[in-house]
Amino acid sequence: MPDTTTLAAKAILGLMNLPGVASQTVYKIADRLEAQGSGLQHLLDYDATSLVGGEILDESHAVKYTSYDQRRWRESVVDALQTDDMLLIPFISEHYPDHLRARPRTLAPPLLMVAGKVELLHTPGIAFAGARNVSIDGQTISKQLAQKATASRFTVVSGGARGTDSLAHEEAVNAGGNTIVVLAEGILTSSSRRLVRAVDHGAVAVVSTFLPQGSWQKWRAMGRNNYILGLSDRLVVIEARESGGTLAVGKSALKLDINTWVLDYEIPPLTATGNRLLLDLGAHPLRVTANLEVAIPDDLFALHNWKVQSLPPT
Repeated sequence: MPDTTTLAAKAILGLMNLPGVASQTVYKIADRLEAQGSGLQHLLDYDATSLVGGEILDESHAVKYTSYDQRRWRESVVDALQTDDMLLIPFISEHYPDHLRARPRTLAPPLLMVAGKVELLHTPGIAFAGARNVSIDGQTISKQLAQKATASRFTVVSGGARGTDSLAHEEAVNAGGNTIVVLAEGILTSSSRRLVRAVDHGAVAVVSTFLPQGSWQKWRAMGRNNYILGLSDRLVVIEARESGGTLAVGKSALKLDINTWVLDYEIPPLTATGNRLLLDLGAHPLRVTANLEVAIPDDLFALHNWKVQSLPPT
């Protein structure tokens, strides 16, 4: 018989597969079930009438949720994930990261699907964000900072995109450290599966929070950026343009009072025209000299009272 964690994961997957049901709706449904003395792990036992009568789902969603096709889809997806040694971690699980659970729910997805070194989710993370077409100077500095983060026992967290993200991931592994790749698509897409097969499972965790077969979409990329912040203790922005995802994630981090550090170039490249906007909003400057020396304050890579989460066996 499936355990509570697996039942809750299946229930959440089914909700995610309903049109218009986003992460925050999943949390609201979970809260409603808890108020009724139930829980997500029991949701699969409800019939359509009970779901509607309990004001858990409207009629159209309830009919779809309890349909044979939905049940068959749910079981096939979970089988595929487990066959590929991927873990499903719902937010009610003891294996869900404490520091992620403590974040606002907008930064904490209700379900994590993870391949590789799952223990990395419980380590202090430092997020890297920057341009896909990062400048040559930005590339050099990204590598330097990823090396220093690794030497300071941080896990490098980023989105796996071309440019800054990939450089930070690769340099962390090359330096003998660890990294988390947070996907902007499902973990069972062909591109995600290629990535999972290619990475070193002893040093890398690949995480998705979306429907397992969901393709890359701009809205998923923006949502993924929030989850990168959720898994990280602080953010380093290499190069941000005056609009776009990097600027948006920097602004989000500042609004959420997440320590945000931004490269402050003497002569900024065209791909870093948004850096000054973030600095003016209160980000900490990482001053870059003309010969690419970066003044790194002690606080950037200091571990502030990090508590190791005690985990039950998997």
